Amino acid sequence: MLRRTEVTIEAQTWVFTTAQIGVDPVTGEEEYETTIAAPCTEVAKPARRCLTQQRAHQVHQMFVDEFVATAHGYADINSYP
Repeated sequence: MLRRTEVTIEAQTWVFTTAQIGVDPVTGEEEYETTIAAPCTEVAKPARRCLTQQRAHQVHQMFVDEFVATAHGYADINSYP
């Protein structure tokens, strides 16, 4: 796992995870995927794939920032490398 962020709003926690999922068969570059797990779910839904680690970090942070913005500043955020 490349990065995991837990966002808690009103006692409900969403989990955003970005991880390397393999190698692109055409380019040979590593592939990364960001997933989002809603509260009380075991299965995360894929949200976006990226071909570089830098872009994967940017996309992960974009999803977290947009989600937290909907909470109007009332969210607890815990991130793990």
